[in-house]
Amino acid sequence: MTRSAPNQSLSLSSAAAVLLSLFTWLILGLFTLSISLHALLLTSIGALMLFGRLKGVRTEELRKGLFQGIQDSIPALVIFLMIGVLMASFMLSGTVASLLYYGLNLLKPEWFAPATLVLCAVMSSATGTSWGTVATLGIALTGLGQIFGIQPALIAGAAIAGASFGDKMSPISDTTNLAALASGTDLYRHIHSMSLTTWPAFLIAGIVLTLIGYQPTERFLPSSEISDLSATLEANFNLSWLTLTPLALMAYLALRRIAAESTMFLTSAYAMALAMVLQGTHIIEVMAAIYQGTQFNTGEASLDALFSRGGIASMTWTLTLALIAVALGGVLRALEVFEILLRTLVKRLQSRGSLVSTSTIGSTLGTAILTEPYIVIILTGQLFRRVYTSRGYDPALLSRSIEEGSTLTAALIPWTTTGIFYASTLGLSVLDYAPYAVLNWLNLIIGIAFAWLGLGLIKEKTTGRNRSA
Repeated sequence: MTRSAPNQSLSLSSAAAVLLSLFTWLILGLFTLSISLHALLLTSIGALMLFGRLKGVRTEELRKGLFQGIQDSIPALVIFLMIGVLMASFMLSGTVASLLYYGLNLLKPEWFAPATLVLCAVMSSATGTSWGTVATLGIALTGLGQIFGIQPALIAGAAIAGASFGDKMSPISDTTNLAALASGTDLYRHIHSMSLTTWPAFLIAGIVLTLIGYQPTERFLPSSEISDLSATLEANFNLSWLTLTPLALMAYLALRRIAAESTMFLTSAYAMALAMVLQGTHIIEVMAAIYQGTQFNTGEASLDALFSRGGIASMTWTLTLALIAVALGGVLRALEVFEILLRTLVKRLQSRGSLVSTSTIGSTLGTAILTEPYIVIILTGQLFRRVYTSRGYDPALLSRSIEEGSTLTAALIPWTTTGIFYASTLGLSVLDYAPYAVLNWLNLIIGIAFAWLGLGLIKEKTTGRNRSA
């Protein structure tokens, strides 16, 4: 039987069965059978297409959903490629080398984890991009942490948490603007609402990372080795404040609201010009690095491993996996699995706590299902907007719960585009860094707890708007 709308014949039990089967297959295949994510996601698409046909969904409708998922994510996929180029340009220009050099001489190892959290939060707030922050400053700090002898997963988690803070709170972040738009609230009211839960989470995350990361100084790299590494950097790079200007340019372009792809292209072009002028890199080597990435031989293995990366080729695994993931999300969207589950839940919501909990957890669930937070932010905003306003709650409360459930948790799910990118960029699995990305999971818990306790809530009343805290 053919139908015009998928949800006319897909029941709640069928939608729940699809979701349970998908998660079981992904978790079992990934963690028990050690099957590659590419294979898991591709076979999931095939199974869902077959399921849809058995339920009467036209093949044409399923294919349209699949390709629509890819089309909607093209900007993110282009950013994947540009980040590969950006990484290579920052290596060639000496930007990462300068960050390492100054970090070796200025940062104290015992305070390194909370410092990473703060530095990445500042950069992400200024640029509005968590991906760009992790791909530049995150790589440098994780590499520096390894040199100091600090567990890489700890620094990676701190970097991701800091980058996520800025991505969530920055007025120039795409997800921040999208969440406010989808929920029907003012941008700065949305940011104010988020600050009531995000700042407590950020402060607690800083304390936790300080306690975990603090070790006696003698446990870290001896000062003689730091001097040797600094000398190696000085011998191989022309270190100067000019090498840090690509970071300033990227922040400036982001503040001017230049598109992310254009910002990365212009910053990469500038960094490559610096590489030729300051580092004496030949133009042929610069052009080769755009695709192949960089190769360094400094005489220090740890530095060579850090600097030899980037390029479009380095993003192939990430890009192909993300392509399959968003295609899977498109098929699930065609089946309306996410919408059916949420619509059913919305009808049963009574209390304030249950409403906020459902929109938050629903956003997390949607991100895990559709693999991309952007679509989830729009859909969740559409599904919950009237419910919040009819119950007298300010839309800024909805926009906050959506961001806490999608923007932050996307980094903690292995098959989302965000999780895929962070894992491949930093060379760690999501499960490695997730426990240390304290802000990402703690903020969600605080947001839900505050809703039940009546804290940090923005409520809309007929006589005006008041905030109860």
